[in-house]
Amino acid sequence: MNTSGKKVLLLSPPNPFLENPRSVPRLGLLYLGTVLHNQGHEVTVRHLHTLSELEQLAAEDAFDFVGISTTTREYLDAIQILNYLKREGCRATVAIGGPHATALPQECLRNGFDLVVTGEADQEILHLIRHPPEQPEIVHCGAVQDLDSLPFPDRSLLGEEERWRPFLGLGEDPGLRITSILLSRGCPYHCAFCGPHFSYRRRSDDNIGRELEILRDQGYDGLVILDDLPFVREDQLRSFCELIRPLGMRFRCNFRPDLLTPTTARLLADAGCCRLQFGIESATQSILDSIHKGTRSDANGQAIEICHDHGLQTKAMFIWGLPGDGPETAEAIVAWVARYRPDSIQVSSFVPLPGSPLWNEYRHRVTDYCALSFFGNGSGGAPTGVANDRLSAEELHCLREQILAQCARFTHIDRGLPPEAAGIVAKPTGSRLADLICAR
Repeated sequence: MNTSGKKVLLLSPPNPFLENPRSVPRLGLLYLGTVLHNQGHEVTVRHLHTLSELEQLAAEDAFDFVGISTTTREYLDAIQILNYLKREGCRATVAIGGPHATALPQECLRNGFDLVVTGEADQEILHLIRHPPEQPEIVHCGAVQDLDSLPFPDRSLLGEEERWRPFLGLGEDPGLRITSILLSRGCPYHCAFCGPHFSYRRRSDDNIGRELEILRDQGYDGLVILDDLPFVREDQLRSFCELIRPLGMRFRCNFRPDLLTPTTARLLADAGCCRLQFGIESATQSILDSIHKGTRSDANGQAIEICHDHGLQTKAMFIWGLPGDGPETAEAIVAWVARYRPDSIQVSSFVPLPGSPLWNEYRHRVTDYCALSFFGNGSGGAPTGVANDRLSAEELHCLREQILAQCARFTHIDRGLPPEAAGIVAKPTGSRLADLICAR
């Protein structure tokens, strides 16, 4: 055990996409924290709910190293954290990692971070803590190829409020104690809106099974599987179902609609799955083709019907404002929802992510990271986002509100933000969405 361990704070800025930012904590920081903790370092892992929590953390402890993981939408908050720490005289090395740093490391370096880490730092984090850079530096880490070589995340490093959380999305029991888990990293697909991209790697069944048993013994009875795509083949799904079924744990996960069959739906339901979340993205086939999604709109709807037949809840996730979106594609979303009736939908505003194929096409339109709101609302409910090739950001925002208003007749709307932050959905004022485009 290392007797000269350092005090390390690993944190993520407040997540603007969730009503409760702590409901599904990210595991990336927890993996890093576990590696450090196992080598004798004193580690605190926090997923901030508000930036004011940072003041309390900084007042209580003098840290040697602060690591921040951030997406593009949270990047301005990451800079606020950096500036606050420096203003308060913090002498810690302040590092940034995560998707934004991986895609735009030079920008992060220019903004004053001491260390910028790209990729997955699980195998380099010990060296970075022991030997922090004397000058601002970018360290490029690759992707961890052997996921079984990583320790299981030590959830005791989380705050009490994050460690035990009731969750309403896994069936009727609001008292389920849930945690999150990763079965894989990366993705085998290459959708144009997604990035940065890492190759698909998966843990072995034995490794997954041992963590499941540990979590069950620790008192968890529900799981949120965080993988972008936890199952890409039926044999993977069968193996997981065999592992989790005897434990009696309920779970939810993301799923590709074109991979769902009545057989796999039955396996999932019998194993304790409560809900599948599908990246539908668009109800217009030409747009699905243009973003290289590799799915068909009618097959997407059939996946919802299969879930209904097997008692699985469904969440359909759309991206609004993609290239080609306009009044008729908005109408197509409403018609699709009315026909297939998923249990809930989420309509995210298109955000051009650095590192994605669409970033180069859209980057000149992004003048302010505050405009990158997946849920279409900035502070005070102001419309945010970027224009596409047909409509302004304001027009897309107004059409999105009308999509939500009309779809609310058929399903639950997941806005991602609480009502007071997201604004109230206006009722439709016309018979056709084409008549409802707001003026510039």
